[in-house]
Amino acid sequence: MIMPSCGSQMILCGLPVRFDTYSGCSHGCKYCFAQRKIDLQNIRPAEGPKALRDFIAGKRTLETRWCDWDIPLHWGGLSDPFQPAEKLHRLSYQCLEIFAETQYPFVVSTKGALIATPEYLELIAKCNCVVQISAVCSQYDRLEPGAPSFVERLKIAETVARTGKRVNIRLQ
Repeated sequence: MIMPSCGSQMILCGLPVRFDTYSGCSHGCKYCFAQRKIDLQNIRPAEGPKALRDFIAGKRTLETRWCDWDIPLHWGGLSDPFQPAEKLHRLSYQCLEIFAETQYPFVVSTKGALIATPEYLELIAKCNCVVQISAVCSQYDRLEPGAPSFVERLKIAETVARTGKRVNIRLQ
């Protein structure tokens, strides 16, 4: 089973434990660092509800056993959890249910519009989380052919913020 893991920048990163419900990403961002690590065009389920429950229960791998407290997970470190594949597999929805139930802390990184739909917003509102929406400017739209436009992402951020959750615009 795939479990949450640490990236190569672990000692420098404020969110060193990564959780990805999908491998691959439909956004097709030309500048994406993850394309050096995984095949972004091969979108498939990765870590799911069982891996999340196990991590929250304290089951750690060799890579994460140093972490014996409720360290916030970075959800979406290599792949967007709210990309179109989520409509088919619903792994992120199932994980949101677990996050809401357990109140385990996380920071989610996304460009996906699905997070701003009513059923996902209802769960996000119940979670102990921060939502990061990656968006630089409209000139980047051409470099992110599969992602919602910059303007659409600002609307997503505004919609999510209405849940009372902290929303960051991530410039990276």
